[in-house]
Amino acid sequence: MSNHFHIVLHVDQTKARNLSDLEIVQRWHQLYKGNLLTKKLERGDELSEAQMAILENMIKELRERLMSISWYMRRLNETLARLANEEDNCTGHLSLSAIHGLIPSGSLKAVQIVPYNLWTGRQIRENKRGAISECEP
Repeated sequence: MSNHFHIVLHVDQTKARNLSDLEIVQRWHQLYKGNLLTKKLERGDELSEAQMAILENMIKELRERLMSISWYMRRLNETLARLANEEDNCTGHLSLSAIHGLIPSGSLKAVQIVPYNLWTGRQIRENKRGAISECEP
């Protein structure tokens, strides 16, 4: 199958925990843009006590994310999905026909799938192009 992969990972937590705050920020910036505070730290700019307190909590979270295999897999899958979408010239929206395709035929004869956006409470319907869109309930 060409649509999956196997990967073996090991996180050296001792080494990761011994990285300096600057090294954590530099590694994070290799993956993401960062924010004003992380960029200031990387440049060596002077930071106030309040900024340092915020940055300490932020770096703690970044360190945990960089050590997390789940976070790594999320990032890897997102990147692969974006590349596949670009190659297929699509946006990555899941169509209702794809949702119906996930259910084996004949297993649920009288069930109607009516997806809802859990954030807005609005019903989602398929438009003419096959993409999904929200509609009023």
